Amino acid sequence: MAARAAFIRKLQEAIRPDERISVAEWAEKHRILPSSSPEPGKWRNSRTPYLVGIMDALSGSTSAVTRYAHDDDRLFSNAWVVEVAQMKGHQIGGSSAGENFLGHAITTAAGNILVVFPTKHAGEKWEMDRFEPMRASTPALRRLIRQAGAKGGDNTKLRKRFPGGMLNIAIAGRANALKSTSVRYVALEEPDEYVQNVQDQGSPIGLARNRTSNFGRRAKIFANGTPTLDGSSHIAKLHDTGDQRKYFVHCPECRHPQFFDWKNFKWRDDDFNTVMCYCVDCGAGSPEHAWKTRGYGGAYWMPTASGDGRTASFHLPSMYAPIGWRPWSEMAAAWHKAQSDTEAMIEFTNNALGLPYKDTVGTDVKAEQIQARAENYAPMTCPLGGLIACAGVDVQDNRLAVTIRAYGRGEESWGLFHDEVYGSPSDSSTWKKVEDILLMPIRHASGQMMRVEAACIDTGGHYTHDVYAFCKTAQARGRHWLAIRGAKPVDAPILGKPKTQQFNWQGQPVPGGVQLRNVGTQAIKNRLDFRLREISKHGAGFMHFPMAYPPDYYAQLRAEKRVWIKQASGKRARMWECPSGVRNEAWDCEVYAYAAFAYMTSANADVAFALRERIFHVGQQDLFIEPAASAPTGESEVERSHDVAAAERFEQAVAENVPATPALPDVSPLSPLNPLRAGRRRRRMASRGIGT
Repeated sequence: MAARAAFIRKLQEAIRPDERISVAEWAEKHRILPSSSPEPGKWRNSRTPYLVGIMDALSGSTSAVTRYAHDDDRLFSNAWVVEVAQMKGHQIGGSSAGENFLGHAITTAAGNILVVFPTKHAGEKWEMDRFEPMRASTPALRRLIRQAGAKGGDNTKLRKRFPGGMLNIAIAGRANALKSTSVRYVALEEPDEYVQNVQDQGSPIGLARNRTSNFGRRAKIFANGTPTLDGSSHIAKLHDTGDQRKYFVHCPECRHPQFFDWKNFKWRDDDFNTVMCYCVDCGAGSPEHAWKTRGYGGAYWMPTASGDGRTASFHLPSMYAPIGWRPWSEMAAAWHKAQSDTEAMIEFTNNALGLPYKDTVGTDVKAEQIQARAENYAPMTCPLGGLIACAGVDVQDNRLAVTIRAYGRGEESWGLFHDEVYGSPSDSSTWKKVEDILLMPIRHASGQMMRVEAACIDTGGHYTHDVYAFCKTAQARGRHWLAIRGAKPVDAPILGKPKTQQFNWQGQPVPGGVQLRNVGTQAIKNRLDFRLREISKHGAGFMHFPMAYPPDYYAQLRAEKRVWIKQASGKRARMWECPSGVRNEAWDCEVYAYAAFAYMTSANADVAFALRERIFHVGQQDLFIEPAASAPTGESEVERSHDVAAAERFEQAVAENVPATPALPDVSPLSPLNPLRAGRRRRRMASRGIGT
């Protein structure tokens, strides 16, 4: 009889319809917090009332704690909600709302579930520390899911079977785990830790979202996480896509509804125990316990944006945490400490305020501001201070951009040329045009002619081997035209060691084969950006531009922005990124030209400048600048100092006896073929007894 009764009971459970209950109601009825929880025992919605509205949205049910407007107390309909994004601070209970969502899905509306974590370790830790204790302590779940590894359970650490579906724990970095089967429910845990692109197949969030397409409006996606950096935070983007609900509490004094904003928190001097939140209406300050008792009575969520029509998003900073979880006094102390520590401020903004950190260091300079300081000198004419002409070439699929810049002492520089050569990089005629540009003579202010001494050419596109062929030919002709590639590490050196790219059938380097150098583009961009911000301070490091440059050049020069990113090591760093669809060839060309300059001066910059100063006679009058007429003094030669007159007569006599400087040949000033170095070479050979 006992077996028969058990069979009938099991049969009744199998055919009984799913209980129509919201996530919040399920949690209060079934959820038992394990002994490892800070507050074990039955779940109480009254302990974290702000989570009820979030769980109502996950249920797709009407909500009594969400309003359309402040004076509209009708039940709020969540029937249209497919995705829920919770951007939160730490120690607020947001993760528990996600666990209730999963428990509700398993027991009342079964379907396949996908839970996505940044790494396998994070997924296994969640299963061991969060899911398994919830399963073991909650009878409604314990009846449906056997313990991992139990005999006949067919469950593992990353897969849980239950009647009507399966829960899979997937890794965000594995594309096959994100697109293998259809699921009805998706939980995205800490999406800011996900990779940006999964094995060149797109965003892990997009791949997971696509797996729910067969379920339409019956699908539910819950993204839960703490934001990181503005512009790269996944959870912040999901939050901004939705209706951006805020939790309004009432002022304990005047009952005016408002949400917690950190700018309204104040305290006396450094006594953080006196922290109070001041009402935006009556201005009265009330301590934490007053806001979280009288203030929480009748509190509600309310949308503050229209959203995309399918996403309900919630912002939940740590100021809302129940009394004892995250005291306001500790938050005030953390904020005070962070005033002199950027990393601490990032941590406070993310983990306490639940907001993405936005870098506000420095002031940006616009393209129009740089163009406004352009100077009146002709392209391919170098002012007197320029000594070393270098070029940068950026390779695109249908064109090559070329920039030439002359550098002088103190790395003051002058833009000499910028243009684009249209044509396929696989066509030799396109490269012939680039060669002609790089070999063009440049008129120096001293009257001499100078040429491009070094050029860096990008190999990072689709025409790497065409660049190699061009650079190899130039190398055979004694030209310093380098094949380069941007280095990925943030702290990469400006110019890396050359690496041979051509080998014979035995794996040995080909003599005279092309070499590739990595360029620290991030370091160079940081340096050039700092110099571009110096609008009017001529001198060392200043960048000059001719008026002939078009406005598009300056727009490309300021196309990229510095954003905070999280590296594979977990450390945050600021990197330059170009927005999608924005051209930045001029900026890249300037970076490559600076790398060429670093190549020319890597051994001894002072010697390199000194040699060229002898050739270009730096110190004489600039031919591009008309001398100013001297004002008459009315003094006669007799009245002037005898020493000054004697010095002038001596300088004139020396100048008359100085032979004319020969014209610069069609070679580099440092080339052995340069006749200006021939005398020095003969003397050196004679001293060694060679050729005598």
